Amino acid sequence: MLDVCLLAARYGRSSSGGTTVIVVVLGLAGLAVVLFWWFDPRKRLLRRVRRAPIRSIRELVGGSGGRVIGSAHAHGTTLEAPLSGRRCLYYSVVVRAKHGKHWRTIIQEKRGVPFVLEDGSGRALIDPDRAEMALDFDRRSQSGTFDDPTPMESSYLRRHGETGAGLILNRSLRYEEAIIALDERLVALGTIRRERDPEARARGLLAGPAADLPHLTGTAESRLVLSDCVEAQAPAPSRT
Repeated sequence: MLDVCLLAARYGRSSSGGTTVIVVVLGLAGLAVVLFWWFDPRKRLLRRVRRAPIRSIRELVGGSGGRVIGSAHAHGTTLEAPLSGRRCLYYSVVVRAKHGKHWRTIIQEKRGVPFVLEDGSGRALIDPDRAEMALDFDRRSQSGTFDDPTPMESSYLRRHGETGAGLILNRSLRYEEAIIALDERLVALGTIRRERDPEARARGLLAGPAADLPHLTGTAESRLVLSDCVEAQAPAPSRT
């Protein structure tokens, strides 16, 4: 964006039609920002979630699809988020390193365990490994020249064959972490399936109480979507 503005300023100084050029260039830059926002995968998922009607788990048992808002609870195993140490049911971590003027992703990790979503009308089992995520990356940090990685960040980097140290100075790194926390308010877009999935037993989803729980899954047309974003909980936009 800065390069575009500098280009506009340069043309504005060197041509009689500078004002027109600046307006056109800045207009194109604004359009590029809008298009980037509109086609961002996370924003597209959130728009899809918001268009769906809000239903209860009990209502989805009939086979219809919809958006369920409930709370996430452990079903046996839990995880520890690698950068913050928070107990959770799912985490997503992205680490980026600065290369010249650009940032390049050097680590991207996602991990989850089966958990239960409860909304007051019922309970359903969710396998996050089979879902698309639109989560808030609520833990962000960075390390660099005069800012060493924290012990947890250093340990995480080593586990993935990376280091915070450069040839002379520390590398410039950015860390982002999103989780589905225990008891967190969560939105799920999908449908209820009562028949037993042939792969579920191998994944440990039919052990103990899970065998008696309905499964919240995706539909034939699209995968299950999970989100902890406030926007996902808003009522569907009016069609009038």
